[in-house]
Amino acid sequence: MKAKTIFFFPFLIFPSFFIFSQTFIDPAQSYNMMDIQNNSGKYYVVGNYKVKGSPFLFGGGQKGSLYAKNEYGGDIAISYNSYLQEVAFDVNTKERVIKELINVDSFILKSDGDIIKEDLKFINAAHIPSDEKCFFQKVSEGQKFNLYKKYSSRLEIVSTNIVQSELRQFALKTDYFYLDKTKKIIKKLKIGKSSLVKQFKELRDLSFYVDDSNLNGDTENVLKEIFRILNE
Repeated sequence: MKAKTIFFFPFLIFPSFFIFSQTFIDPAQSYNMMDIQNNSGKYYVVGNYKVKGSPFLFGGGQKGSLYAKNEYGGDIAISYNSYLQEVAFDVNTKERVIKELINVDSFILKSDGDIIKEDLKFINAAHIPSDEKCFFQKVSEGQKFNLYKKYSSRLEIVSTNIVQSELRQFALKTDYFYLDKTKKIIKKLKIGKSSLVKQFKELRDLSFYVDDSNLNGDTENVLKEIFRILNE
């Protein structure tokens, strides 16, 4: 279904490499919440719903590069729709081309030095390969494992709304996956101490390195450090 526009560190004792200088707050989720809070009467129409916020990561229109079937676009304005899992790019100020998931190999959203702190590379999950119908952001890469993040948007009820039954908002969700290069399989990570310790117990005892409170408050940095260790 197409969407169209209408107008947090408590001090914790860990080995030194697990003490982080700051908490990781997913920038795309932060932007999405800010966009919803600052809504000024602009909505997307999805079926019978009026939806607050935006399905586009960071609101869309980021400078980047796109690699599609038999096509390449460099230094173009890219809008990644995490609700429909498709990518749009602007040919000029009046023309926008939409590429469905099946037709895009990968794309890069370039750092803007502000909201996007570093270049973000997204790969069609089918090329990893994975059965997920989405794009995976490559978070970290190693000799044994790669770590990926999946963004997906869904519609949720606006809890503060008791009048407009048709009102919804975009909720941006993140899930993490890892690729085992030896076994050539990709699996979804369960974010929790017991799950992570169990999942990698044959490779490394992570029980001294992982804590649920740290995971909840600093998920991505903890996962990146875990996979740095596993890749040693």
